Amino acid sequence: MQQQPSFHGGILSGATGVTITSSYLVAQSASLSNRMNVGLGLLKSSIATSALYDSLERFDPPKCDEDTRVNLITELSNWTKDKVTIQRILCMTGPAGSGKSALQQTMVEKCAENGSLLAAFFFYSQDTRRDNLKAVTPTLSYQVSQYIPTSKEPIIRTVEEDITIFDRAIDRQVQKLIVEPIREALSQPGVSPELLPRNIFIDGVDECKGEEDQAFLLRVVHELVLAFSQDDFRLKVCLAGRPEYALRTALAKNGHLKESGLLYHIDLSDHDATSDIRLFLERKLRAIARATTYPLPSTQWPSEEDIQRPVDNASGQFIYATTIVKFLSDRRRSPVKQLQMILQWRPGVKQRDRPFAALDALYASILLRAGDVYATSKGIDDDLHFIRYIRMLAKIKAQYFIPTVSGVEEMLSLDPGEMEIFFSDIHSITRSFQVKMGGRDFFLKVLFHHKSVEDFLQDSDRCGPLFIPSAEISYNLILPCITFLKCQKPIGRTTQGPHWSHYYTIVAVLATLATSLGDVLPTSDEEQLSQICNWCNELKASRVLETLGKDLQPVSQSGEWSFSYHFDEIVSFLTQCRAMGLTSKSRHPKWVPPLRQFQKLAQCVQKRNEVDWNDAGSVESLQFDSDTEDGEASDTEEGQTGDNEDSEIRDSPVATQVALEVISEPSESQGDRRKQKNGRKGFSLRRSLRQFYNRLRTVIS
Repeated sequence: MQQQPSFHGGILSGATGVTITSSYLVAQSASLSNRMNVGLGLLKSSIATSALYDSLERFDPPKCDEDTRVNLITELSNWTKDKVTIQRILCMTGPAGSGKSALQQTMVEKCAENGSLLAAFFFYSQDTRRDNLKAVTPTLSYQVSQYIPTSKEPIIRTVEEDITIFDRAIDRQVQKLIVEPIREALSQPGVSPELLPRNIFIDGVDECKGEEDQAFLLRVVHELVLAFSQDDFRLKVCLAGRPEYALRTALAKNGHLKESGLLYHIDLSDHDATSDIRLFLERKLRAIARATTYPLPSTQWPSEEDIQRPVDNASGQFIYATTIVKFLSDRRRSPVKQLQMILQWRPGVKQRDRPFAALDALYASILLRAGDVYATSKGIDDDLHFIRYIRMLAKIKAQYFIPTVSGVEEMLSLDPGEMEIFFSDIHSITRSFQVKMGGRDFFLKVLFHHKSVEDFLQDSDRCGPLFIPSAEISYNLILPCITFLKCQKPIGRTTQGPHWSHYYTIVAVLATLATSLGDVLPTSDEEQLSQICNWCNELKASRVLETLGKDLQPVSQSGEWSFSYHFDEIVSFLTQCRAMGLTSKSRHPKWVPPLRQFQKLAQCVQKRNEVDWNDAGSVESLQFDSDTEDGEASDTEEGQTGDNEDSEIRDSPVATQVALEVISEPSESQGDRRKQKNGRKGFSLRRSLRQFYNRLRTVIS
C-alpha cells in the first residue's frame, strides 16, 4: 500500500541531523502580534465613539438640507480641497443655533466621500465622554490609523511601549500619537503624501469643559498644524464653536491664531440665513402636509403666512426652524393645530405641549454653565445670582436714552469692568451688551441674538428652575436705583463737556425706577409696600429729585434734546398709584410726599415754566385726595368733593387697565402733534388723566 504524505512537521518533516538555532523568531513574531492586539485594545478603550461623525449614538445628526447654505458649503468645500493654502486653520463661529454643527457634519460627510477626511471630533456638553479633552487625542489618533494605514503600526507601538500615554498632557499625546506616526508613515517608501487625507474637523469647542482647556486645545491645534508645513503634506484643521471667551481671545487682533497667519475665520453672524430658512421650512412643511392623515384646512396648506411668520420669528437662527419642524412632525398630532400653537404662543401662557423644548435645553445649558463659572469665580452660593443680574441688566433702559456701563456698575455695586465678565460666557446668545456713541463712554444696551432668549427667561414653564418672576426682578432694582439717585450731586445745567453721558444715565435710572415701581406695587403685600414707601421717602428726604428737576429742565428745553418724552414711565407710575389709592392722604399718608416729588419732577421737565418745589398747590397735573403737603389742609370745595368722587374709582378693579390704555394713547395737543411729526409719541399728563377719569367713570357706571 502506498504511504500517504504526512503534512505534520512542515518543511522539516522527515529530516534528520538538523539543529534549530532561530526558534526565537517565531516566538518573537507571536509576541509582537499579541502586544499589537494589547496596544490596539488600549487605544480603542480610550476613544469616545459618540464623538465620531457616523456614531450610532449620533444617529440622524443635524446637517444642511439640500440646496440650503449653498454659498457657505461651497466656501468650505473650496477650503478643504485647497492643498497649498497658507490659511490652514479654519474657524467657524456663530451664535447658538446658527447651524455650525450642521455645516460641520455636512462637510465631514463630503470629505469622507471624496477621501480627504483624516479625523473628526464632535464635542457635546451633555455627554461626559466628549465634554472634555481626555478622549480627544485617542479618538483622533484612532481615525488617523484608519485613514492612513501606514500610521497604524507606529501608533499601536507607541501605546504598547507606554501604556500610560493617555494620562499624559494633551500636547504630549498629540506629538506621540498623531505627529510622529504620520511623519513615520510619510517617510515610508511608496507613500505619496499629496494623495493622503489631511482635513481634521473639531466641532463645539465651546462645549469642552473649562475655558483653560478650551484655550489649551486651540494652542495644541495651532502646534499640530505647524508640525506639517511641508509643501507635499499640509495638514488642516476646521474648528467650530460659539464665540465664547477662549475662541474670542484666540481670534482677537492680538490672539495667537489671528497673529499666526494661518487663520481663516468665518463668522456666521455675517451670513443672512433667512432665504435658506424659508426654503427649509417650505420644503419640510409641504412634506409634512403630504404625509399627514389629519385633515388640512385647504390644499394650499401651509399658506404663505404659515411659512413667513416662522421665518420672521427665526431671525436667521436655524435651530428655531428645525425645532418647529420636529414639533410638527409628530404623527400623533395635527400639524395644523401644532403650527397654530406655535404661532399663538406667548410668554407666560401655560400650554400642555412644549414646542421649544430643544431650544430651551440649549439656552438653559448655556446660562447654567456661565452662571457656574461666574459663581465659582466670585465665591457666590446662589444658583440664580447670574441669571438675576442678566435679567436686571436687560430691564435697565429708557425709551430713548440709555445709561453708561460704568454708571450701571456703580448702581449695582459691581466692580469696574465686571459687566464684561458677566457677558463673557454668553456671547452665543447675546449680540452685545454695550455700544459707543461718541466720546469715551460705553452705554449699556443688552441685545440678544434671538427674541426667544427673552421669551425663555420670562416663561416659568420653559425656564423651569431658572425662572425668576418679573416682579422680583423689578423689586431687586428699586433699592439700587434709589441708592444711586440719592448719591448724585448737582451736575450743572450744561450739555457740554463730560456731563451729557451722565444725563443719559440719570434719565435711564429714573425711568427704570418708575417702571420697576409700577411693576411691583400691584402685587406687593403690606410689608413690601411699607418697605418701598420708606425707600421712596428716603429719596424724597434727600431732595435729589428737586435737584435733578432743576438740572434737567433747562437741558430739556435747550432745544438740543428734550427729556420730556422719557418721563412717560413716571406718569404711568403716578397714574397707577392714583388707581391703587396711594395718593389718598387719609389712607396712605406716607406715600403722598414722595409721589408729589415724582410728580413735580415729571412736570419740571415737561413744562417750560419753573416749578415751585416748596408750593404744594403748584402741581396741577395730578390732584391728590387732600391738596396738602406735610400736614397743611386745603379748604377748597373741589378738593373736598374730589375725594368722595374718586373713592369709588380708586377701588375699581379696572382702574389700572383703563389707566394703561389711556396713557398709551397719543395726545392731540399742538405740542404733541409737533412731537409726533418728529417720529415720537407725545404725552400730555393733564389730558391723559382727564381721559382716564372720564373713561373710568363711564366703565363703572
